[in-house]
Amino acid sequence: MIPTPVVVGETVVGIQPRGGDVFAFTPEPGKRLPYERAVWRYEARTADVPSPLYYRDRLYILNGVRRRLICLDPATGNEVWEGDLGGGARFWCSPTAGNGKIFCLNEAGQVVVVEAGDTFRVIGRADFGDGPCQSSVAISGGRIYIRTARKLHCVANH
Repeated sequence: MIPTPVVVGETVVGIQPRGGDVFAFTPEPGKRLPYERAVWRYEARTADVPSPLYYRDRLYILNGVRRRLICLDPATGNEVWEGDLGGGARFWCSPTAGNGKIFCLNEAGQVVVVEAGDTFRVIGRADFGDGPCQSSVAISGGRIYIRTARKLHCVANH
């Protein structure tokens, strides 16, 4: 498995290999739980490489091959929305969030910015080029860092 599981309260959310189901478990100390005991399952083609993102009471799953971002209710696994990020390049990155926005970097070096919340809305795009890009966007100290194949870009609002 490539995607890293994410913790949501008392629940652990993971993704089956090769873009399989998203599933949630409530761990029990010292017990191995079978897949059938999942709290919930989202049975659709999802992420292969990107890890899930839990942000502002929502779970975001990036299907990098199909260039789709999926928003789930983390308590039930029900789909809130699914949206097309566009472009022709695959997303290898995991989504990153900050200031009410979700940032996704595709292999061609384009950052797609989506509004976090219950409605899918792309609010911006920035083309940094210089692919192939396979890293996630990083945020620290009010700055956004984008690493392309040859450069590290820092975006700040001054």
